[in-house]
Amino acid sequence: MPNTQSSHYPVRLNPSLREIRRLHLRPGPPNSPIQCHLTTVSLLSSPKPFYEALSYVWGDPSNRPSILLHDSPFPVTRNLFTALHYLRDESPNGKERILWVDAVVINQEDIDERNSQVSMMDAVYASASHVLIWLGEAQEADSHPREGGSDDAFDVFHLLAEGRETEVDLERKVSAYNVRINLNNRPWFGRVWILQELALATVDPVILCGTTWISWENFMKARRILERVGYERNLTEEEETMLKTKLDTLNDLRQAVSRNKGESLRQLIVFSRSSLATDPRDKIYGLLGMMKEEDKSVGSIVVDYRKPISVVYADAMTHLFAKGQGPYFLSGVSLGGKRDGWPSWVPDFTAQVAWQREKDEEFICGTTFYPRGVGVSGPGADADNGRILDDGKTLQVGGMFVDIVTEVLVLKETLDECLQQLSQMEDLVGRAKDRIPTDNALRPYLEKYKRSEKLWQTLIANQDTRLFSNESPPPSFEDIYETIVGRRGLPAEFSSMEDYVRDYKNNLSNQLPRRTFFTTKSGLVGLGVSGMQRGDHITIWFGAPVPFVIRPIELESAERDFYNLVGAAYVAGIMDGEMVDDIYCEDLADTNMFFIV
Repeated sequence: MPNTQSSHYPVRLNPSLREIRRLHLRPGPPNSPIQCHLTTVSLLSSPKPFYEALSYVWGDPSNRPSILLHDSPFPVTRNLFTALHYLRDESPNGKERILWVDAVVINQEDIDERNSQVSMMDAVYASASHVLIWLGEAQEADSHPREGGSDDAFDVFHLLAEGRETEVDLERKVSAYNVRINLNNRPWFGRVWILQELALATVDPVILCGTTWISWENFMKARRILERVGYERNLTEEEETMLKTKLDTLNDLRQAVSRNKGESLRQLIVFSRSSLATDPRDKIYGLLGMMKEEDKSVGSIVVDYRKPISVVYADAMTHLFAKGQGPYFLSGVSLGGKRDGWPSWVPDFTAQVAWQREKDEEFICGTTFYPRGVGVSGPGADADNGRILDDGKTLQVGGMFVDIVTEVLVLKETLDECLQQLSQMEDLVGRAKDRIPTDNALRPYLEKYKRSEKLWQTLIANQDTRLFSNESPPPSFEDIYETIVGRRGLPAEFSSMEDYVRDYKNNLSNQLPRRTFFTTKSGLVGLGVSGMQRGDHITIWFGAPVPFVIRPIELESAERDFYNLVGAAYVAGIMDGEMVDDIYCEDLADTNMFFIV
């Protein structure tokens, strides 16, 4: 931003007084310049200061028209400029509107002020008289004739929310449904900050689209009724699920924060995994205001925009390990590949974007490996395990050594290409079963594990994930596998090979592309993340539902063994705690301490 902006903030805000600035939007006729001024108030004052908090998308930073702030030009993004035009009272005897708008009321050039104001964001939105959600300008009917305009759709939303469905014919419902779909695709729904802005509002937020409006609660009521006409759009099942998930996630989060007085950081990160942030630090900082009060002091995260992104994300992981949630959390995220200067146990939180596995290296990589039962930790599933050492870069975590990877097959980009590799996988399994474990005491158990599951099961992590379930795969999948590899023909009751193999192939597509198929020194078989290598170690971390792959590294003058975390894995035969039950609990193996850097 230009240096002249600092002249608009002659006096710094006092954090000890919980001071904020308010934007006074002066009335004015249409097409006249937007004129505003700032005042400073304390959130500690009584009665509370009045203001409406604006929740909006900043938009393109290169398109910056100016408003007049204290009678001098002040650049804002086009989306905010448009919002202020719509929010301004344009009547002849209009009144000013008092707003809290982050891009204007916070001196964005002053890092210390940004730090303190972001730390107060929960109080800012909770104290607002209203939260106004600006979605953008209305959709005109003439530009989308099939879908109708936003104005009529909002009229339908109001009627449905008020229980007057009989007054709305099917054509208007379908049109309103289509507008609702398009509203959901507006950028506002993709921002990380809107989670907090919506969840912390103490009064039902108001959605604004051009000159039309509706309360959040009534929007959700209307949406539930409109779902019944969704078939008119011919959405795929996945598209409809995505749209439901997006709105349900927002609404569930708002209700959970209100009901529970906050959420855990782990849950908030899961809620926000598909949300975007201009500053990557906000993938964490944008969630802090929604945390439970008792969690805020545990492994406390201090807002500081001077910190490197890796340190901010490490702070978040330090908190999760302090809460005893670290191993479980790491089993369900993408680490994002090796990044210079980042500890290997620190995920790239910008990579946790849902529904984009075809673009990302891994899609929440551990999630599809989750077993149906108690998980690989068995009786250690609830263990409070792991801590970050004082250097802030080393994770110490307890668990079991499983085995060493001896052969790997890098799986191709597409499922069709992966299916061409099935014969190679069968060869690897054949060689693995012939290997004799060297530890005599453990040999009977390892032989049992490696023969407990067939390849067709391992290739789908032994689960049926159709419709987002996590069920045991049906026996018919074995017949389908045999047909795919050419050892069986198409059953007589099926006329189409595509129809016959579809369900099993859908499960394969969730597991195989861009993964690694591997076998170990003792003959175990499994699937892992991309980038696995011969010599990697398979380990169990108590408290995690899936095994972890770690890689030995050499550090100068190191007095102990250190490892990099590669990622989560699926290992046939041990995913329900069998190894912990049989070997660890029977004192055939000791706890290993792994030091991950």
